[in-house]
Amino acid sequence: MFNTVSRSESVGVGERLLHQVISAVGSSLNLEEVLAGVVDLLSEGSAVHACFVYLLERDQTRLVLRAASEPYTLLVGRIELVRGEGLAWWARDHREPAFIRENALDDPRVKYVPELEEERFQSLVAIPVFGGGSSA
Repeated sequence: MFNTVSRSESVGVGERLLHQVISAVGSSLNLEEVLAGVVDLLSEGSAVHACFVYLLERDQTRLVLRAASEPYTLLVGRIELVRGEGLAWWARDHREPAFIRENALDDPRVKYVPELEEERFQSLVAIPVFGGGSSA
């Protein structure tokens, strides 16, 4: 037997997830708490094995891991990608999402970070999010 989800059910789930993300973002002024809540919601809503949030530092030369799903939370603040490294930078520079369906480590846009155990993941997604008025 196959489990199917109708389009209307799918839209309802998406709307609920979006509402939960908006609630998490508005729930606190503490950035770390907000990002941790967003990671939890995205991980739960998309059934991914891992979720990482990188933020662009003020110097505009580094993306720093600022939130991560378990068991990677201990790496928050310790992983950095310098300009041009990794799929996250590619997505940021091209201002568009990037999705690698399989054999992610074979893609030249990916920078292998051993601490993140990326060899365990076949696919990767990077979605850039820009703040209002962001031109960088």
